[in-house]
Amino acid sequence: MGVKSGGPRLFFQNRDQELLFLRSKLMDLEDRSRRDNVRFLGFPENIEGEDLHRFLRDPQPRLTGITFEPPLEFQRAHRLGPRRPGTDIRPDRL
Repeated sequence: MGVKSGGPRLFFQNRDQELLFLRSKLMDLEDRSRRDNVRFLGFPENIEGEDLHRFLRDPQPRLTGITFEPPLEFQRAHRLGPRRPGTDIRPDRL
């Protein structure tokens, strides 16, 4: 790829090679960040109340019928997708 080692930094012969390298690195990082994602589908609107983290942590085995040992830990939790046009309804994906 034309990468020269110069200590802790990489030097590229041209910007196109650097851009290709950075795009490849970004795609790899994005793929790695998705590996631990969990999606729950089909939950009615507002079933989670005010605290989505608590909803997913506390009643989760009751809702899914699955008990995880050790229990799942969530760093982030949110509904996926935009509100439905003309309404205040969020998607059913968590």
